[in-house]
Parts: sequence; C-alpha cells; structure tokens
Amino acid sequence: MSVLLGVLTFAVVALAARRMRASADVATRSGVRRRSAGSPSHRAERLGVLERGVADAVANGEAFHQRLRPQLRFVVIDRLRRNGIELDTDPRAAEVLGSVAWSLLRSDDTAPNVPRTAGLTDHEVRALTEMLERIR
Repeated sequence: MSVLLGVLTFAVVALAARRMRASADVATRSGVRRRSAGSPSHRAERLGVLERGVADAVANGEAFHQRLRPQLRFVVIDRLRRNGIELDTDPRAAEVLGSVAWSLLRSDDTAPNVPRTAGLTDHEVRALTEMLERIR
C-alpha cells in the first residue's frame, strides 16, 4: 500500500509542479514576475500540502472528495483531452479510466448521491495509480 500511495502522491505532486511551471511561463510571457509563487519555499509548502492530501484521502473519504479528487480530475481531464476525450461527456472516458477510477472521478452529476465516509481502499489507490500511468 505504501508504494502505491507514494506513486499516487508522486503523480499529484508532478501535476502541481507542472501547473506551477505553466503559471510561471505565462507570467514571464506577460512580463510579470511572480517570484513568490515559484520560490523554493512556496513549492515545498505546496508539495507538502498535496502529499498530506493524498495521505488524508486514504484515511478519510471527505478528504478524498474535497482535496484529492479535484486534483486528480484536473490531471485526468488534461490527459484525456490530449486524446480528444472529455471526461464528463465522452462515453469513452469510462472505458479508458477503468471502472474503479471512473466511479471515483466521474462528474458529480452522475456520481451516487451518498456521502463517502471511508477513505480510499488499497484497490482504489492501485486502480487510480495504474490509470494515471496508463493515460500519460
């Protein structure tokens, strides 16, 4: 479980780093300098927040839904769009993600209206990790 949790954490952290780089690139192109957003201390703080979010999501379903799920959806939406697939509207998305990842990441409109109290299971962490590796 700890290896899978590490891989999932790495995937979320890699996303955060890419988002920070993209934000810095936009700021540089527009002539605005954003040193504080890209400073090593800010990045370390942000990565620490993401790492705790992954650990919390394993322990608590509400933490998954409120913190980790939006980050994962962002990654998945970006990766699927590169292949011409929209997560929330394209029927191919469920097939590409796999049933477990799809059930965790599908839009709130189609998700069951039952609050999730349990954290992520080993099976769910494995499914999310494998899905992230598969849809690069």
